[in-house]
Amino acid sequence: MLFARPSSDARATALIACAALLLAASTLAQQPAPTVDLTPAPPIALPSAKMAGSLHVDSNSAVVWDLLDEERTLHVFTSVDGIVSLSTGRTLEHLEFQGHVTWDPQAPDGCVWMEAVLADADGVWYGYYHNEVVPAECPDSDKMEPRIGAARSRDRGRTWEDLGIVLSSLPGTSECDTRNLYFAGGVGDFTAVLDRDEHYVYLLFSQYVRDTEAQGVAAARLLWANRDQPVGAVEVSQGGLWLPANDATVPRDDGTIDVAWEYPIGTPLFPTHDS
Repeated sequence: MLFARPSSDARATALIACAALLLAASTLAQQPAPTVDLTPAPPIALPSAKMAGSLHVDSNSAVVWDLLDEERTLHVFTSVDGIVSLSTGRTLEHLEFQGHVTWDPQAPDGCVWMEAVLADADGVWYGYYHNEVVPAECPDSDKMEPRIGAARSRDRGRTWEDLGIVLSSLPGTSECDTRNLYFAGGVGDFTAVLDRDEHYVYLLFSQYVRDTEAQGVAAARLLWANRDQPVGAVEVSQGGLWLPANDATVPRDDGTIDVAWEYPIGTPLFPTHDS
């Protein structure tokens, strides 16, 4: 689902949003639009949600098919309260909880929700995560600022290596006194789609910046060839153009450097109608 914390009344809207994202990804990749049929189905409580005493997980649940003990097996990543878990099984209805994933050498700063996982042909998996930190502009606020990061796994998602933050909002675009219940700004709550030619990974993300006209679902892309070094390599769609990140690296007095990237504000594919 697009939004990380939908109410139960928002499920149908979220399903429609998923269908819209599929159509948008196809358009961005210049491929024929797929058809989508929505049919009623009973809810499925994923194992990590059950352990948290809920029917709901707190973001996308990334799913990867792979061989396990020579059988085609589902690997499902669910995130609850910023902690990522892995379950495996033959179907969604028959999953076994495998435990929380580990980070080597260390987890990203803040809480992590694994939103999408893409498998490479050589068996390496690439994950794209929603990460929340305290906004630098609103240090006393109880709201967070999301950003998007990338990770890599060589053991079918049990252990992840953080590759860094690949997309964040521009400084000065947060709103400390906001009606949003969770965020003061930032970008996140997204999905990642690899195009059919395995040329680009498209990120379709929620943009929570201060200006209403810039809020909504925007798009960015990453060359699949840059998947192992993604920081600073993401381009954002703005006004019909793909704009690169700006190198904002600053040298320190002690001779070290503070590496930073600034990303353009995206033009919403699906703009909001109310701030």
